[in-house]
Amino acid sequence: LRIYATPTPTTTRVWTLLHDQTYRVAIAWQNTAYNQPPHTGFFLGSPGDP
Repeated sequence: LRIYATPTPTTTRVWTLLHDQTYRVAIAWQNTAYNQPPHTGFFLGSPGDP
């Protein structure tokens, strides 16, 4: 496990997936019903990605 950190401040925040309510609910239904991949409630990528 490698963790990279920098002392440079940033205004960009990336929350962990389990902080997202939509993702947490999807994890719960994946274990009880249809085995479909969980989706996030936000876009997890760079601004230039489609």
